[in-house]
Amino acid sequence: MNSNSIRCPNCQKEIPLNEAVSHQIREQLAREFETKIADREKTFADREKELLQQRKTLEKSQSNLAEEIERKVREEKTKLKAEAAKEAQAQLSVEMQDLKSKLAERESKIAEAQKAELALRKKQRELEDKQAALELEIARKLDEERAKIRDEAKRQAAEEQHFKMCEKDKQLGDLQKQIEILKQKAEQGSQQSQGEVLELEFESLLREKFPHDEIAPVSTGARGADVLQKVRTATGIDCGTIIWETKRTRNWSNAWVAKLK
Repeated sequence: MNSNSIRCPNCQKEIPLNEAVSHQIREQLAREFETKIADREKTFADREKELLQQRKTLEKSQSNLAEEIERKVREEKTKLKAEAAKEAQAQLSVEMQDLKSKLAERESKIAEAQKAELALRKKQRELEDKQAALELEIARKLDEERAKIRDEAKRQAAEEQHFKMCEKDKQLGDLQKQIEILKQKAEQGSQQSQGEVLELEFESLLREKFPHDEIAPVSTGARGADVLQKVRTATGIDCGTIIWETKRTRNWSNAWVAKLK
């Protein structure tokens, strides 16, 4: 666009201008422009002020909201804490009650166990006392039996010793008797032989003189006389018995009569 013309804002057609009109228009345009700028600046300032106010209001609202939120959070926290504390208290009460119940049950079991242990210990002491008494009684009986065994052993040993001494004495006596018998046999051997011959001769004589009688010799060593004469009649009837004792000696002895009887 030329400085001497202006363009129509509607038809966009250039309109020629002289210097005065151009200067006036320029001043007017400059005033209008400054006015518009001033208005715009004012509008901008007002808008900025309004925005600042809104910002302050918003910040204040945000601050209040934050405070409200914080207050509500605090209240909610307090409420939650109270509820949690109440719930925890209730839970704790239940747990405490359960613990008390368990503790009571445990104490009851402990008391029962202690009672059972005491009874068991009492029985154990009684058994130990009985065992000790039994061991003492057994020890006494063993001592008594040992004493009896010792006494019996001593008695048996004494009896055995006595029997051995008696046996030895008897053996010595028997030996002495045998010695005496052997001496007598040695001394009287010839006399016995002579006596037997005398008895045989006497028996033969009796049979010759009394043929109907029974002449019975007595065995050597048997008690009684030397010869028995059973007197009989000619028909064989027994009339009595004559006892004969034969001796070949120089002197008479009355002991022979008692021996014969």
